[in-house]
Amino acid sequence: MNYVALGDSITAFRSGVKTYFEWLQENGDEFAFTEMINSGVPGWNTENVLADLENKCLRFNPAVVTIMLGTNDHAIYKGTNAAAVSTETYESNLRQMIERIRSANGDGVSKPVVILMTPPFASTHVNVAGTDVNQSRLLAYCEIVKRVSSETGTGLVDVNTITGEATGGDDERYNQSFTDKNDGVHLNSEGQQVMAPYVKAAILEALRVRS
Repeated sequence: MNYVALGDSITAFRSGVKTYFEWLQENGDEFAFTEMINSGVPGWNTENVLADLENKCLRFNPAVVTIMLGTNDHAIYKGTNAAAVSTETYESNLRQMIERIRSANGDGVSKPVVILMTPPFASTHVNVAGTDVNQSRLLAYCEIVKRVSSETGTGLVDVNTITGEATGGDDERYNQSFTDKNDGVHLNSEGQQVMAPYVKAAILEALRVRS
């Protein structure tokens, strides 16, 4: 019984940061997973993950899959004037991922369970690379996650609300308290720890329902 975490650089292992995935690994006995696979890839959005879903997820025959994407989808990169992935395409990509994961063989006993996660709060700014990050724009993607979860019956962890409310939605406080190198986007160990118990609870609930 395997678990796969799909995501971007906020999910991927990061030097000097204890990720939510690593917090979950410490609770491995409670999950009884055979293997826990971190398939987070820095810089990836829903287009990338959907295109490589077989390699990053399906080949592991997961029992549980978490998906946390959107930070890179909503970003406007230097030299462009629109989000990297439109809200319409973002929604379509999520729905296709859910359908393909659920249609997979899983462990041969039960179909895989999917848990959607909204992307974390992001401080509104233009970074040194010229990338435009905007919490208000990101919220439109978070609303899609919540609607798709409701309509398809997946689990849900509202990471954006969890991380935002923990620092009062204050950009500077969020930067200093919750992000790596105060970059306003990448969660540090403290930010990862805040969301980890909610992911753990969602996984345990998914396993309970699955059984």
